[in-house]
Amino acid sequence: MTINEEQLRSLLLTFAGLAVLSLVAAILLTLVTYRRLRRLRLPPDADFMTCLRAVPISVVIILDLLDFGLDVFSAPIAWVMLGKLSLQGLRGIAVLEELIPGTQLLPTMTLAWIGIRLYDRFISQR
Repeated sequence: MTINEEQLRSLLLTFAGLAVLSLVAAILLTLVTYRRLRRLRLPPDADFMTCLRAVPISVVIILDLLDFGLDVFSAPIAWVMLGKLSLQGLRGIAVLEELIPGTQLLPTMTLAWIGIRLYDRFISQR
């Protein structure tokens, strides 16, 4: 099975449209949750797990949407955004994840957020 030029063009336009939609969604979600994030208080030395436990799911969804929409170009945006929100514990892992090719289609930060909550629930039931 070969992909002709028209199918490839259609595929690329679909992907570009999804990327633009993800960027718009990330911007809108950031505007909606910004006030809530400004009230979040974490210690300056909070690590990745502590930050993941404290942030709302909207933060990790924003990071995944940026990663999908901008690929590796989202790394500096995420670095600055997380720094302005005093979420330094998320910066290193988020930027590393955004720089790894092929992770754009996987919502890895969202999965990590869900994973830490499942882990905490499992530990608390013991």
